[in-house]
Amino acid sequence: MNDTSEMDSHARLVAALQQARENPPWTERIVTDSLEDPETMKQTASTCLECPEPCETGEVCATLLAKEEGLLAEVGKEQAFAHVESGIERLEITETVCVRNEDGIRPNTFISKK
Repeated sequence: MNDTSEMDSHARLVAALQQARENPPWTERIVTDSLEDPETMKQTASTCLECPEPCETGEVCATLLAKEEGLLAEVGKEQAFAHVESGIERLEITETVCVRNEDGIRPNTFISKK
């Protein structure tokens, strides 16, 4: 390999990394978008209106995210929640969100901004 092709390869890699930082995965965006105005979202979502265990102020639940994004209908329960959890975990690593888990109730995973 010559120096020019190595530089081109490096430049493409750097450009790809910059694009990845600017465009987070859609699984991450569904979480962050829901936390922009969670109270308004919860007031209009049928999922929340029917919920026996409402979230605390400033929170949304994983079930809301999966249903509102249409994931449950599109890919099924197991895959839908895997996508939602993937987004939550990515944001939790960067300390962007707080996650609260409650055993014994459904829904049981709640997310809020840090």
